[in-house]
This record gives sequence, structure tokens and C-alpha cells, in this order.
Amino acid sequence: MNRLKIILLVSVIFLSFVSFKPCPAQADGDSESIQPSDMLLMPPAQKINTNNVVEIGGKRYLQTSLEGLNPEERTSSLLWIGYVGGYAMDKDGRWINIKNECIGFNEMPLDWKIIHGWPWNWNERYVKAEFNGEEFYINVKDCRTIYAEILNPDLPQWEENIIGQVAKEYSLNGTAKLLLYVIRKVENGGDGKEFGVLDPQAQIYAGNKERSFRLQAEWAAATIQKRFDGDLQAFADRWAPIGAANDPEGKNKNWFPNATRYMSLWIGSLIVGNI
Repeated sequence: MNRLKIILLVSVIFLSFVSFKPCPAQADGDSESIQPSDMLLMPPAQKINTNNVVEIGGKRYLQTSLEGLNPEERTSSLLWIGYVGGYAMDKDGRWINIKNECIGFNEMPLDWKIIHGWPWNWNERYVKAEFNGEEFYINVKDCRTIYAEILNPDLPQWEENIIGQVAKEYSLNGTAKLLLYVIRKVENGGDGKEFGVLDPQAQIYAGNKERSFRLQAEWAAATIQKRFDGDLQAFADRWAPIGAANDPEGKNKNWFPNATRYMSLWIGSLIVGNI
């Protein structure tokens, strides 16, 4: 009888090592780390408004509660923090740094598995964290609040002024408005191609810095107004299609990941009204 119990125990522990896949990044269920392009642009946490802005050490942060969220939503929220920069407060009141990595139980070091393994941590999700220079894995359910640093677009002020004016003229709001800033950053085009618009009619003011910039912004804004419905991937497929004839070097493959990055980094600025 004791031998049977030992066999059953060993089998259960073995299954806990090979079958635990907490990270929902891949459609086939793999527990590989979530990549930036797979992450949400905003944490699916409670609604954020300007009353949730706090100042810590001279920097401004969006404070968001994770209470009431399921493990998958908590994981996405924490990974967003790891990506844009900020902190999470755990159940013990510690301010911890979150890394941009969701880890499966079967990816953890053996000593961690032995200490934190069967049976109480089955089907739990973890993110990599750091506190006082020590890295460790924290259960997402043990994180209570996140603090995301508010990062403003790093564009020249005169460019931001024109982008804001054009966004208003074309009634771009929310992420549609933010996308106009992001297109400028990602395209980073020179004279006559500031927003990457290649139509000759969008380049007629090349040589006149502000008029050229405004015209390119207007063409980009009109495209956003017509084509962007909130699905950034679908927009990227139309704006910068992979394999396009005018992209012989294949740079369009980088457009969506880069746009996702800046949408994620700057959305806090949009929420608090800085843009």
C-alpha cells in the first residue's frame, strides 16, 4: 500500500512539472514568454482617470488596482508594467520591480519547483520580479496594485503642436489620436515623408518644414480616420503591409512591433491629457 502511495505521489509531482502552462501568450498553449507585440496596450484593470495619478520621487505614475481581475488579466497588467516601467505593490506592501516575463512552472529552476511545487501552486501564474537586487518569481494573485510611469512622446514641441491640431481637425480621439503621434515616431521620415506617406500629392510642400509636416500629418490622420477601428494589427497590415513592392528591404515587418511599443509607452500620457 505504501509503495502504491509513493508511485502516485511521484506521478503527481511529475505531472506538475510537465503540464503546467500558465502563460496565455501562444495559441497552441506553449508557456513561452509573452512578447511585447502580444501584450495589451492597456492593462485590463479598473478604469483609470486623472485621480489615479500619483507622484513618487519626482515622477508621475498611473495607479491601478488589480482587485477583482482574473489571473490572465493580472498577468497582462503586470507584464505591461514590466514593459513601460513602474512598480507593483504586493500583499506585503513591498514595492517590487516587474520584469517583462511571464514564466511557466516548468521553466522555473529546479530548486524553486521543489520548494514551491505540488500541490498548492498548480495552475498558478507567475511573473519575474526584483526586490532589493534579488530576482524571484511572484504569484500574480499576490500583487495588489500597479504603478505605471507616465511617459510623454519624445518629439519636438513644434511637431507635437501640429499633430495635436491635426488630430483635433480630423476628430481623432483616444487611441486614434495617439496613433498619429506613434506614426510620426515610427516612420521618422525626412523632408516630404515625415509620416511615411509616399503619394506625390502628400509631398508637394517638401522643402517647407512646417507646411510639409502638416500635410503629411493630415494624410496620416485621414487614413486613421478611415481605416483605424481600434485594431492596430489590422491597421498595420494596410499601412505597412509585409512584402509590399515599395519595401524591398522588408522593413515593414518591424512596423507593428514598433507601433505597439510606443502605443504602450505613451498611453499613460494620453489618459492624463498630456497629449
